[in-house]
Amino acid sequence: MLDQLRTFKPFRTLTPRALGAVAQHADRLRLPEQRWLRRRGQPLTRELFLVHGTVAVRSANAVKRITAQDTGGESLNALAGDGAEISTATTVDVIAVDLDPIRPLLEATGSASPPEVTPLDGWMLALLEGPVMRWFPPCTWVRLLRAGEARKVRQGELILARGEVSECVFVVGEGIAASGTKRFCPGDFFAEESALRNLPAAADVIMAADGVVIAFPRRDILGLAGEYDAPSVDPPQRVDLDRVSSADEEAVLAGLVPKSSVALRGGEAGRRLVIAARLMREGFTVV
Repeated sequence: MLDQLRTFKPFRTLTPRALGAVAQHADRLRLPEQRWLRRRGQPLTRELFLVHGTVAVRSANAVKRITAQDTGGESLNALAGDGAEISTATTVDVIAVDLDPIRPLLEATGSASPPEVTPLDGWMLALLEGPVMRWFPPCTWVRLLRAGEARKVRQGELILARGEVSECVFVVGEGIAASGTKRFCPGDFFAEESALRNLPAAADVIMAADGVVIAFPRRDILGLAGEYDAPSVDPPQRVDLDRVSSADEEAVLAGLVPKSSVALRGGEAGRRLVIAARLMREGFTVV
């Protein structure tokens, strides 16, 4: 699939890693003749690339036949134009690529010079004022911020690919990162579940604008767990992760009284930090 995608015009300039992300959202289809690929007025949700066979493109005034050799690596959508219908004239092989997850990759501006790293006080303030960092003393904040590595990133650059296990938790310093419908702004962090629980990422994270991300290695984040001094008296709600399996985790968390205090104890440090972050984002006070 990767070798085939590399021949298509929209993907020729992508890095191998970005191309791998595209491949995760692509399917190769074999369709018989006289099958619709796109009807008139149908919303464009996939890029269609003809690999083998012939299609018929019907516009208002004419019908044009296009073979795989005629495409020159262009998508059928681009060749047909807006409003035209596309159907198979013979049995065809088509690669269909979902557009929404990869749109930032395709819309990258490719500016001539990388973004400059400007003062990062804004993202630091947003991170430290967030619910998770309030858990820890200032000495922990200092050590954590020193461990971060700032990286210049361009619009369309892939930060984390779906299925990849992240080595870092990322914080947006400048710009916006996108993952599906989620948007991460300066001070927001992402990839914590992948990095801290050693899980494959559920979706791509792509930069929606030029900017800066700060990468915090897994080992430094896990070191935070040892900085938390739990109170001697728990609130009425308590979750002991040593007694809650991963399979039961969602049900247990869903049963908590919303926006109240909960004692979170036990479990591996990474799992505990991820769950604490989730609960605090949802308005719980975690102790």
